[in-house]
Amino acid sequence: PQAVIFDCDGVLVDTETCDYQAWRELHEAHGVPLSLEDYCHTAGLYGSWELLYGALVERSGVPMSQLQALREPRFRALVHEALSPDPALTGLLDTLGCAGIPRGVASSSDRDWVDYLLDGLGLRPHFAAVVTGHDVSRRKPAPDLYL
Repeated sequence: PQAVIFDCDGVLVDTETCDYQAWRELHEAHGVPLSLEDYCHTAGLYGSWELLYGALVERSGVPMSQLQALREPRFRALVHEALSPDPALTGLLDTLGCAGIPRGVASSSDRDWVDYLLDGLGLRPHFAAVVTGHDVSRRKPAPDLYL
């Protein structure tokens, strides 16, 4: 290939499992079940957290700010525990680098989040380009990140 572009969340690091666990725990703490199937309808889409918070506010009556204060630290702690690069991934990045194939990251996530993940994984030196949701006018599912 001429280049390889990686997504960040769910590819470079499994943040999706952490996200689901934090959401499921928050829902269960308020007596509202959240199945993996229901979670997957919005997983990975920018703005999905607002939808999930809104639905939980509606069902639980708890203000969004209170729900965020409970969920955010738990999610970040789970992600912090997951910040270890998969050996298969680092092997692939090394192989691509040795072959002179440029690597980049395209993520709809905010720049500070992508920076946190790349730095926490120690993977930033592997990527010549990093494009985030802050760099484009339309986030995924629009193709702007890749153009």
